[in-house]
Amino acid sequence: MHALNAIIQRQPTMNSPYLPIALGMTPLMVRRIIDNLPATCYDAKPDEKRFSLREAVAHLADWEFIHLSRIQAAVENPGSSMPDIDEGQKALDGDYAHRNPHAEATRFITERPTLIAYLAGLNPEDWHKTFVHSVKGEMSVLEYAATILGHDVYHLDHLLEYLPVQ
Repeated sequence: MHALNAIIQRQPTMNSPYLPIALGMTPLMVRRIIDNLPATCYDAKPDEKRFSLREAVAHLADWEFIHLSRIQAAVENPGSSMPDIDEGQKALDGDYAHRNPHAEATRFITERPTLIAYLAGLNPEDWHKTFVHSVKGEMSVLEYAATILGHDVYHLDHLLEYLPVQ
């Protein structure tokens, strides 16, 4: 968290101080959730249409590169085309079903600051630059940053389903 605070304090150009805080907290919350669950939960699928806990954590870690590359494309080559990615196929290709969720959470924690630092280094006008997603259409950096937060919350809610109700 100290590295995250340094980024926030160093870069007043970021649209909101809450954005880097929220982006930085997701990996830590994922770690806290899996640290409080027995390994017997890792492969359960309360909903067959969703990832298991093990797969969800691997998915979050893998998407860090995708998120960063889309934002970099928008900033460095506005209007770039971005293909849709089949998350299910990526999970199969990446063997998410056999990844260690603790190792994946560590990777997520390690890689998220790169995204935050990139966003923190943007000029105010960079937040309005766009890329074109093949399914979702044109998205600005700001819209995509909000999408990342939404994606994070979606998966946090999913992972919280594994905690016992008290």
